[in-house]
This record gives sequence, C-alpha cells and structure tokens, in this order.
Amino acid sequence: AWIAITLAALTLFVGGTTAAAASESLPGDSLYPMKTGFQQIQLEFSDDEGDIDLLLGYMESNLEDIEQLMLQNRNEDVEAGLQQYNMHLADLEETQNRINYDSQHPDDALAERIQEQLKTQTQLMQQLCDQTQEEPVKQQLQQSIHNAEAGMGYGPEESGPPETEGEPSGNGPGEQQGENKQNREGKPEDSGAPEV
Repeated sequence: AWIAITLAALTLFVGGTTAAAASESLPGDSLYPMKTGFQQIQLEFSDDEGDIDLLLGYMESNLEDIEQLMLQNRNEDVEAGLQQYNMHLADLEETQNRINYDSQHPDDALAERIQEQLKTQTQLMQQLCDQTQEEPVKQQLQQSIHNAEAGMGYGPEESGPPETEGEPSGNGPGEQQGENKQNREGKPEDSGAPEV
C-alpha cells in the first residue's frame, strides 16, 4: 500500500506526462534518472521475495533498452544500460543469497525460476552480441553474459553462497554493490582470521 501511495504522490508531483515519458526513457536520456529512481523506490518498499520479481523485471527491461539503443546506433549509451543490468544482477544474487541464508536452506523453486529467466536473458544478449559489429559493445555484452551465467550457478543443488560457508558477502559480478543496504553483519566465525 505504501509503495502505491508513494509512487502516486511522486507521479502527481512530477506530472503524469513526465512520469510516463520517464518510464519509456533509455540510458542517456534526460529522464532516465527519474526512471531508475522510481525503480529504487519500489525496491525500498518491497520485501525480499518481491525484490526478486522486481529485479528480474528490471533486468528484462534493461535488455529491451539496450536493444533499442543498438537499433538507434547509440552505442555510447549501451555501456550505461549494461551497467544498470549488472547492478540489478548483483542485487538479485545478494537477495537470493539472503533468502537462502535466512531460511537455512536453498529455495529450489526460486533458484529454478531465476536460472530460467537468466538463461533467457543470456540468449538475448548473445543474439545482440552476434548482431553488432562494434567491438566495444560486443565485449561489454560478453562480460554481461559471463556475469549472468555465473549468477545461474546458484542452483537447487547449492547449499549456500560459494564464496563462504556462512553468510553471503554480497560479492559477485557487481562487487561494487556489496556494501549496500542489503548486506548484513556476518556470523562470528566469519569475521576471524583464517587458520594457518
């Protein structure tokens, strides 16, 4: 309820036409920061399960934006679009790790759903990679494909994050996101020095 009220208030504040235009904006457009701002507000008011759905949707939207940018030959803005995709991917992995940690066991259904959608997204990125002749864009797409494939490694058979046996650190393809609001304090045994 609060998210709907907040978004409605912001829509009234900025004007319905402006908000609608922002929702259709692409990386590099003047209204794009407003679009990402709305997304951040949605995440702030959502729980972890809701964040998963939101982030997967944002990532799909990111790839649609990138496809449009490539069609418009706005290759300089593709990097910004892929950075946004990778940021959402890192947040997705942190959220999935936290859900698994809090429940003390992996959520198999959640892992399978994430894997399936990431697989679809990597296929789309591969298609875009095959279509472009711009080497910088191709390299950026290949890196994002690698990041998404790494994210797919959190499968049903996993007992927890691969980097530690304790709580997830939030590190992954988007390590720069590892210190955001989603981190939690580690378990006591995680903070000690390694045995020698």
